Amino acid sequence: MSYYQQQQQQQPQQQQQTGMYPPGYYPNRNVNRVKQQLNLSSQRQLHMHHHPPQQQLLKQQRYHSHTTQSSPAGGVGAAAVPAASAAAAASSASSSPYPKASVAKAKMMMSMMQQGQRRRVLSNVLESREINPNLIIRDVWAENLEEEMRRIRDVVEEYPYIAMDTEFPGTVAKPTDTDESSQAYNYKHLKVNVDLLNIIQLGLTFCDEKGNLPPSDVCVWQFNFRFSLSEDMYAQDSIDFLRKSGIKFEMHEQRGIDIQRFGELLMMSGVVLSEDVTWVTFHSGYDYGYLLKLLTNDALPDSEDEFFKLFDTFFPCVYDVKYLMTQTDTLKGGLSKIAHDLEVKRVGLQHTAGSDALLTAACFFKMIQLYFPDGCSDHAGILYGYGMHSTTKGRSNSSKSS
Repeated sequence: MSYYQQQQQQQPQQQQQTGMYPPGYYPNRNVNRVKQQLNLSSQRQLHMHHHPPQQQLLKQQRYHSHTTQSSPAGGVGAAAVPAASAAAAASSASSSPYPKASVAKAKMMMSMMQQGQRRRVLSNVLESREINPNLIIRDVWAENLEEEMRRIRDVVEEYPYIAMDTEFPGTVAKPTDTDESSQAYNYKHLKVNVDLLNIIQLGLTFCDEKGNLPPSDVCVWQFNFRFSLSEDMYAQDSIDFLRKSGIKFEMHEQRGIDIQRFGELLMMSGVVLSEDVTWVTFHSGYDYGYLLKLLTNDALPDSEDEFFKLFDTFFPCVYDVKYLMTQTDTLKGGLSKIAHDLEVKRVGLQHTAGSDALLTAACFFKMIQLYFPDGCSDHAGILYGYGMHSTTKGRSNSSKSS
């Protein structure tokens, strides 16, 4: 019996033993809300924050107000996400019943607050050059996935800024029904490739609103997905490039994470479908494309407008560092180039998802400090190269951080 067959048989038993909630459900661990609810009634059910209909409407208007025309329907390479799937994803953020909070655990959390244990060790991400990369970048494989996802559910409430990066096997196809000069081309190109290919790595770095990392020895998780060079499609130049960067494809085939299982755990992790979480990325159309594919377990929508509706639902607050660069007079180039210009040092190996995610976080907070002292909320929700900025080129895997 293979490792993955054993995992599938053990999942129901593990889910019962570890107290996992079914996909789409997760408890709210916000300490302030727990304290408020205990003051009212120790037995009252906790609910996550809902998006008011009017507020969601304003978000959609903000993201698409400059788009002069809708992208034509009719994707290439795979079918669109059914309407029921998109509706289910949207409704999971606002209409799901949630389990009652553990009163004992809530009181314990309050006691920890009173004892001062919430004081953070200020290991600032801007000074990450002094941090041992072996201590902060945690490789996640199939065997430790459940344990690390539990840690992430605990971390995200206090450190809700998530820098994200992916590694994927390049691009292998071009849309045949759309001219390269048209507004819809970038998204069509993204869709046909994401539908055909599978993600290889995902890196997540957690920070607070000031760029401080969690005080524990782990603040970056690098998820390694199952990928087979004999079964999965890929672009050979991208595979060669990733091999040189240190990715061991033999380990991905033997120990890699099942994408469907990861999508279920991510849905109940508290990092998606939440207005309280801020995502930070660099030139990230493909990154979000692969995340939406595994979260919905379906192909991407045919039209760019439908893609952004799904994107807005799962990731309500997003900053793309590549777009923020266009609002400055001096920053140009890829991630490594702007890190050099900002005097931010890399931790870990270049072109690996964990290291790139950490570097993205460092660059973002340094840019806020230098170029956006009054904040950059006006630039939220914009993906460089897509939507109203679709005249700029989308990126390939090998060029994003060079």
